[in-house]
Amino acid sequence: MAGCMFENQETPIKQAIKNEDADALRKSLKNGENVHLTDRKGNTYLHYVCTMHRPVIFHILVGSGINLNVQNRHGNTALHVTALQNECCHVADLLAAGIDPFIKNKDGKTAAEIKTRNIFWINIYNKYKPGIFHAVANHDVDKVICLLQCWSRVDTKRDGQTLRQFTAAHKFHDLVFHIDLHTHTLGAIYAILEGDVEKAWKFLSHPKCNINFLNQAADSTHILQYAIKSKDARIIRMICKANINVNVTVRVNKFLKAPLYFVAIDSLCPDDIMWTVLKSKADFRLRDERGRNAGVYALDKTKGRISSDVIEYMLKQGLDVSQRDCTGVTLRDVSRLARRRDIVTIMDKAYVKTIRSSDIEELERLAVMGYDSLLIDFNYRDTYIYASGNETVEAVDFVKWLPKFNEDVRTFLYSVQHSSVDQVCNILKSSDRPDLLINARDKGGRTCLHIAVLHTRVDVLQFLLTCPHCDVNATDNMGRTAYHYASCVEKVSRTEICQLLESMASLNAELEDFNNHKASFNILHPQQAAEWIDKERKIIYGMSKQLVCADKYEELCLIIKHKRKHLMHFENSICKFQYPVAQFSKILKPVLNNYRDLLFLAMERRKEPIAVRLVQLGTDLTITELCEVKKSNESDGTELVLMSVSERAAQLGMDLVLRAIEKKKNYSRKTQKMKDVSNKKMFCIRTTTDKPENLMSDSVSDSMEMEFLMESDEEQEESCNFSVNNDDCERSPNDEFEEESFTFNQIYENKKII
Repeated sequence: MAGCMFENQETPIKQAIKNEDADALRKSLKNGENVHLTDRKGNTYLHYVCTMHRPVIFHILVGSGINLNVQNRHGNTALHVTALQNECCHVADLLAAGIDPFIKNKDGKTAAEIKTRNIFWINIYNKYKPGIFHAVANHDVDKVICLLQCWSRVDTKRDGQTLRQFTAAHKFHDLVFHIDLHTHTLGAIYAILEGDVEKAWKFLSHPKCNINFLNQAADSTHILQYAIKSKDARIIRMICKANINVNVTVRVNKFLKAPLYFVAIDSLCPDDIMWTVLKSKADFRLRDERGRNAGVYALDKTKGRISSDVIEYMLKQGLDVSQRDCTGVTLRDVSRLARRRDIVTIMDKAYVKTIRSSDIEELERLAVMGYDSLLIDFNYRDTYIYASGNETVEAVDFVKWLPKFNEDVRTFLYSVQHSSVDQVCNILKSSDRPDLLINARDKGGRTCLHIAVLHTRVDVLQFLLTCPHCDVNATDNMGRTAYHYASCVEKVSRTEICQLLESMASLNAELEDFNNHKASFNILHPQQAAEWIDKERKIIYGMSKQLVCADKYEELCLIIKHKRKHLMHFENSICKFQYPVAQFSKILKPVLNNYRDLLFLAMERRKEPIAVRLVQLGTDLTITELCEVKKSNESDGTELVLMSVSERAAQLGMDLVLRAIEKKKNYSRKTQKMKDVSNKKMFCIRTTTDKPENLMSDSVSDSMEMEFLMESDEEQEESCNFSVNNDDCERSPNDEFEEESFTFNQIYENKKII
């Protein structure tokens, strides 16, 4: 249908709609083009635009006074067209504009009676039916208020009357009051949607205009979200001057509950617009439903490409560096995973300032919150040296006290879960700062109360509630209190634990978590609560393994890239490391930005001995990576080609790497075959129903197979016995197989005994 409309009429308005050129459309309307023009089938421009997604064009047409209820020669309105085309983009816009949904076409069907394949069409239709004019005619006050909250237009006309005139004609003065209350607000909203700056400012400057009026029927609920999509800096500046609340909770990206200003933190958002929004009294202590503050969200959303100036501004405006998200990581941790050393440096500088100013209250707060970057090395000096430069000894005393406090926290939280009440009491009594220890948090943001409730330690909980300074309303990384936890535990213990907590006068049972759920929500959804509490008991917060491996990965990358560092430096770096370097791709690839496999990096930097050693250590040889190679059909220029390890080594002419890869593959095949034979023999031994002669024949065949494997092993070792020479060291690749060959020979001897 879209291709048939106005097929013989190339009008300026049609061209503007087709090209989605809002400026050209405004110019055409200003020049007197007929907006009510129809084609030979009776379709208006509104029919035409409803076959595609043109939101700004649509609102300009409606604002120009186009008749919404015009029917084409088949009796179809623009709403019928959306159903016939299975197009739901403008269904809400049409109904909010005041189209009559009960008009029937020549087949006697309303738009809702047409069977559409788009499952969202009917859902949107049901939110707005029966339309605001019918709701007014029926004097349905609740429905009129609901539709006004869905941003129904009040300036469109039906039968020559605006909505207010239509309502006044029915003498519904209570509805006239509600319409007048929202006239300026909705006028500003639709002026912004049309992109009309002058009209928008006229409404925004009126005292009755409420720019924070949210749309209850749409995914994007605040007008600022639509303005940011339009990327019109003038309109956004006007909105931000009109008493906007950028801290109100909305749905960002249609699914994530977060403060409104999070919408502007996007790599696609122009910098001037982002700064305008962030400087509109944004509260950087707020978090989204995943527990992320603005800094962590910015690094996640932009994939680590956010400007360091933005993070620095947030820190100066009160961003809390101790806040952790749902995985238990802080902004500093995420910066390390994003490979943003500049942001880590900014945070460390701010922390050094806190140390040098001897702000003990802030330092103690960070310690209680579980911030684990208080003892750092920055600019070739550690925390103790910075503290020693102060005029007073308070900061030095804090640095000396901190390791013992951290150990006390670990011991105390462990004892709350596993030990008796007496042991918990003794730990608190022996602490020099029980007022801090009682509210100390783990990496999940959980205090001793959370842990006692989580593991249903009723006796321990009863004791803890009697301790002074115990904060019963303390929240974890997701904003949940101990009372939230209590509403999720098993029913056997739930009543008693809830009663203990409710006996505390300071308890606020109405607190909501970051998902806007009160504790009572968990009681109403027992299955969901049971699944969550079971998961919470098993989860490990903090991503400690990934962070340690990320730091080691950065160190190894520097060694590989350094011209004067070779295999010896590489070996010294990994010799005492607790995790296998060969597993880095599995550990770090999902979380580390711009991850490159060390083997590919070593080959690219022509560090062949290091590449061979990585092969020997068991690096995954099946991985592939985009590699830069010269174009085959041109004398200059390069292109990216997806290559395997073997292909890259062959392309770079690294024979030692190729031989190491081949040996590793042969050894893997041999080891797998040996395991299969061993498993087969063990199965024969366990099967008592087999005849002795069958067992003997199997043993003979297995022995012959093992002897063949041993012979092939000796031949392989002779053919692959080569060494890797380096200026700094000499190492044979066969060193790796000493322990493995012992295992092989041991199994072989066991086989002969059997």
